[in-house]
Order: sequence, then C-alpha cells, then structure tokens
Amino acid sequence: MNCIIDVNVLAAANLRATHLSPLDALKCIDFLESVKKEEGCVSMDEGGLIFQEYANYASHKGQPGVGDVFFKWLFDNQGYDAVCEKGAIVEHPDRGFEEYPDAHSVSNFDWNDRKYVAVAVASEKAPAIYNATDSDWWDFQEAFFELGIIVEQLCSPPAT
Repeated sequence: MNCIIDVNVLAAANLRATHLSPLDALKCIDFLESVKKEEGCVSMDEGGLIFQEYANYASHKGQPGVGDVFFKWLFDNQGYDAVCEKGAIVEHPDRGFEEYPDAHSVSNFDWNDRKYVAVAVASEKAPAIYNATDSDWWDFQEAFFELGIIVEQLCSPPAT
C-alpha cells in the first residue's frame, strides 16, 4: 500500500476530532494500524513540511493516542525506503508548489493541503491521499480523480 496521509487522519486517530462518530474514529485507527502492519509506504516531502504538520497534532513520544504511536513509528522508520518515500517538491508563488496541477478545477483547493497533492504528483509510487475529516477533499475528489490523483475517504462525508 502506497499512501499519503493527511494530518487529520492522525488527529482523528488521537480522538481529537470530536465531531467524528466512534465508527469513523475507529476507521482511522484501523487504517494507521494497517499501514504499519502491512508495511505500507508513506510518501512525504523531502523538506519535512508534512512531518512538521504531523508534529503539530501528534507526539514524538508515541502516546497517548494511536495517531501519536503512528507518528513515532513513521519518525523512527523514515530512513527506510520501504516505509517512507521522500520526494522533492518545489514552492511556486501561484500554485503553492510546481507539482500542484495548473488546472482551473482545483485552483480553489485549500492552500495548506496542496503539499499532499504535490507529493502525490511527484511520487514514483502513485500513492493515494487518505483523508478523514477535511471537507475540501470531498469537494475536490472528482476533480483530482480526473487529474489522475486518487483521494481515499476514511470517514463518512461531512454533513451539508
């Protein structure tokens, strides 16, 4: 399994997303556990932007939540190519990153989450992006699919 994991998945697994149902939180916990058990490869950026965001929502100590445990595992194993693929992404003044698609259909996507898309485009492993709670991923899922970027939703769609 090759994947990119939005930080909201770690937050949900740490039970920080209080608006989630217990079933949706469990889906995030199970997903992170499966990445570890199945020796999934997590794609990230060389510059550490994704790691920095993870550090804002998870503890290097690996506790008390499952998101923390996953973050510590990923941090400890980031040097292994089978566990962590790190790709170069380049900042761009208009799109956030050169690798981010220059397409009108995704031009209003959340600026902060563009790093995940840029990593997906730059990756040689064609990873899917996994989301838990961010409604933007739902709103733009079809547009990304048309651009060849797969977004997997772990939780129920947000209430409208």
